[in-house]
Amino acid sequence: MDYKSYNKKLLFSIIITFLTLITLNYLVNPFQIFNHGLKFKRYPELKKQERLTKTIYLEQPGKYDVLFIGTSRPDHSLDAQYYTELSGKKAINMCIEGAGFYEQKFIIKRALKYHPEIKTVLLGVDFDSYYNIPDEEKLDLSQYNKNILNKYTTALLSYDATGASIITIIKSLTPNCQKGFNANGIKTLFHNDKINISFDTTINQYKASGIDFPSNPDLSQLSQFIKELNSKGVEVIIFMPPVHATMFEILKQNGAWDRIRDFKLELAKIQPFYDFYYPSEYSIETINPDMQYFFESSHCTYIVGNKIIEKIILNRGDFGEYAQTNNINTNHKKHTKMLESWEKENLPLVEHIEKVRKEGL
Repeated sequence: MDYKSYNKKLLFSIIITFLTLITLNYLVNPFQIFNHGLKFKRYPELKKQERLTKTIYLEQPGKYDVLFIGTSRPDHSLDAQYYTELSGKKAINMCIEGAGFYEQKFIIKRALKYHPEIKTVLLGVDFDSYYNIPDEEKLDLSQYNKNILNKYTTALLSYDATGASIITIIKSLTPNCQKGFNANGIKTLFHNDKINISFDTTINQYKASGIDFPSNPDLSQLSQFIKELNSKGVEVIIFMPPVHATMFEILKQNGAWDRIRDFKLELAKIQPFYDFYYPSEYSIETINPDMQYFFESSHCTYIVGNKIIEKIILNRGDFGEYAQTNNINTNHKKHTKMLESWEKENLPLVEHIEKVRKEGL
């Protein structure tokens, strides 16, 4: 056997395979991190390796006026392109699942480093993760701090990237494909036969939410950071993302319903904000396989996200309240009545939530 010839063929095959994968993943661009003109009709959910892929996208040349920052709630629902269409200001969504205050702070600073022209930060403040910001938080910044070779190797040669490219091609070539995401990673088509499981999973995840919340939330670090940004000429627009009524019911059963009021009062002392965190016509949507406003208890869809953007930019619509220290108590009383009304109409679900809280799944 001619081992020398065999090794050459093997090496050549490996090189061809690598080059094919690199070319495939670059041209298909499933995570939308490369600025070229090739576009497909359908994209997979852009949440895999997000801390890496969004960092690559952020560090590429480009001019942005507005930065979205927050957790998965605004990540899944706020469409930067829609914001740009309404305002004429180019936005970039750097919201990331599970990002706490310190990680969000880190991302904002990095964004301003690469794009000093950003003058507006749209900050989604989650009640659950912001109620009491810890003094210290151990962050795993390895995804952000990889060298260029490591970043692009992962983006162009990884299993996730290749799988996402294949899914993108298949979905784009399949006319009857009913589930898809737009080029910004926003889910645009909905149907879930296991929607009850999705809700139960989130209810179980948050079943202890608010139990240990004191009546004096500490937002001093957020306040200090906003002052720092303001001193640099950066405006911060704060909003509280919505959740489904089932999340409010968990908090009420845990004795933490009034902690929402306490939190909003402290947040309003920093500055007025846009409040979407209350029982609304969207959050009381009946749980069913074809929900349009929520796809589980904690995350709304782009339809609600567009309403949020319209309220913030155009002050359009009845959804969303401009919260200030002088209207928090009045609004909270109104929200309490709305939740009580929802409870009366959904007694079996209220009982089910109580069972999950006590027994789990």
